[in-house]
Amino acid sequence: MSRKEKAINLKGKDLQDVPTLLGVKMDTEEVFKNENKTNLKIDQLDESMKMFASAIPKVKVDTSKFGKIQGNWNNVKNNSKTVKKTIAPIIEQ
Repeated sequence: MSRKEKAINLKGKDLQDVPTLLGVKMDTEEVFKNENKTNLKIDQLDESMKMFASAIPKVKVDTSKFGKIQGNWNNVKNNSKTVKKTIAPIIEQ
């Protein structure tokens, strides 16, 4: 997710450069296209961790990294929405 976050980040990118703009547009669209699939994988991971923790109570399950995954995914989704709004007028030209 950090790779995708970097790909859609507009900082330091020349949006007047067509290949750069198209790359950002494609990466942003890919986030929206795969949103349900990614949400499903995150939910499956969450349920697996809960099931594992309940099946083996002696083992401590570290959920801090899972929280980071959810946070990163939310950041990617929010950044994608912002980027889409930002580049829409440039694409329309």
